[in-house]
Amino acid sequence: MKKRFFVALAFAFVAMFTIGLQDSNAKGLIVWGTADKMEKIADLPDTEDYQTTDGLNFDMGVKYSVFHIFWIPLWVTNEAIACGYLDGNNYVELTEEDVKVIAEANAIDMSGKVKTSFWNSYGGKLVAILVLLILLVVYVKK
Repeated sequence: MKKRFFVALAFAFVAMFTIGLQDSNAKGLIVWGTADKMEKIADLPDTEDYQTTDGLNFDMGVKYSVFHIFWIPLWVTNEAIACGYLDGNNYVELTEEDVKVIAEANAIDMSGKVKTSFWNSYGGKLVAILVLLILLVVYVKK
């Protein structure tokens, strides 16, 4: 019985790491996929200089992608880049030169701010490991 459990556990890990990185998918009860994350770094003045062609104001932000299972992020698939933050789902692409000019004009220190959040970098992994340990303990006690 233990052998079957460990084979199933090994299969789950292999499946987890070999699943194609796609947008969210659902197979039965398992939901997985990649998701773009955007977070605000700093506020920018609401002027024409920091507007989209549609007239929406943007702030300085960071964008990256994570792979998740049940919306628990397991690893970062695209590293963090600076962008114009509109909201949690939309952003404006900025070149490195644009970011540099905007940061200098608004006295924003960008060093160390273009990074993923703790939850998306490590928190999800810790939760996944904890869940696997709990399942292992429950199984061994039976």
